[in-house]
Amino acid sequence: MLEGYIVDCLTIESTAMRRSEDDLFGSEEARMDSWSLPRQQSLPEIVETRIIDLIHRGDLKPGDRLIELDLSKKLGVSRAVLREALRMLEIKYVVVSRKGRGTFVTALATDQFIKVSVLRATLEGTAARLVVERLTPEMMFDLNERVRKMERAAAGGRVMEWRQLDWQFHESICVMADNTYLLAAWRSISNLIKLYIMNHPDHDKEKSLVRSNHQALLDALASGDPERAEHTFKRNMLRRVFVVYGRPVPKAFSSILDDSDSEDDFEMQKKLDSRPRKKK
Repeated sequence: MLEGYIVDCLTIESTAMRRSEDDLFGSEEARMDSWSLPRQQSLPEIVETRIIDLIHRGDLKPGDRLIELDLSKKLGVSRAVLREALRMLEIKYVVVSRKGRGTFVTALATDQFIKVSVLRATLEGTAARLVVERLTPEMMFDLNERVRKMERAAAGGRVMEWRQLDWQFHESICVMADNTYLLAAWRSISNLIKLYIMNHPDHDKEKSLVRSNHQALLDALASGDPERAEHTFKRNMLRRVFVVYGRPVPKAFSSILDDSDSEDDFEMQKKLDSRPRKKK
C-alpha cells in the first residue's frame, strides 16, 4: 500500500504547497502571483494542520486511537469537520482507518520508513543539483544560519528544536530549487518521515554525526558543482538511513555509499561502520 503513496499524495498538491517560503527566495511563480490574496484555509484543513502539530509535539503518538467524539470536543469542531480532516490525513498516510476498530495514528515500520527515505534522498539530491545553479550569497547565508542554530540546539540538548531545525534545513533546499512539483512531492512524504523520526531514539544518538554531515552538504552546494551536490545529498541521506537502522545496503546504492570524497567523510564512515549493527 505504501508504494502507491506518492501517486495518492500528488492529488492533494494544493494543500501540500500552502506555505509561502517561495517569496523569500524569489521564485518565478511568487513574482507572477504577487498581486494575489493569500489562500484561505478551510476549517478541515486547519484541523488537519492542528492534528499534525499534536503528533509532532508528541501529544498524539504512533498507534494512538483517535476517538472522534473526544477529539472533536477538544478541538472545538463538529464531528463532520473532524471526519473530513481525518480523511485528508488518511490520504497522506498520517492516520489509518481500520474497519470496525477506528482511526489510528500511523505507526510506520522501519522497512517502510527506509523505502520512503530512499525516495526522499532522490528528491533532495535533485533539489541540490538545481540549487547549485541558482545559489546566491543570501541563500547561502540563510542555510549557514540554519546549520549554526541547529548546532546550538543540539549542543544545548534541545532535541525537539534540533530536529525541527534539521527538518527545516532540508525543506529549504527543496524550496530553493524552485520546482513546484519537486516541492509538492517532497512535502507529500514529509509528515510520514517526521512522524517516524520524531519517535525514534536512534536519531538522538547521531547528533554529532548529523551536524558534521550538514557542513559537507553546505560545502557541496558552495562548490558550484551540480554533480557533487546531488551525490553528496544522496550519499549522506542513504548512509544515515541504512547504517543507523542496521540494514544492508542494496546493490543499487553501493556505488553511491562506497564513494568518499574527503578525509572527513572517510573518518565519519569509519565511525559509523564501527557501531554494532542491528539484526534484521
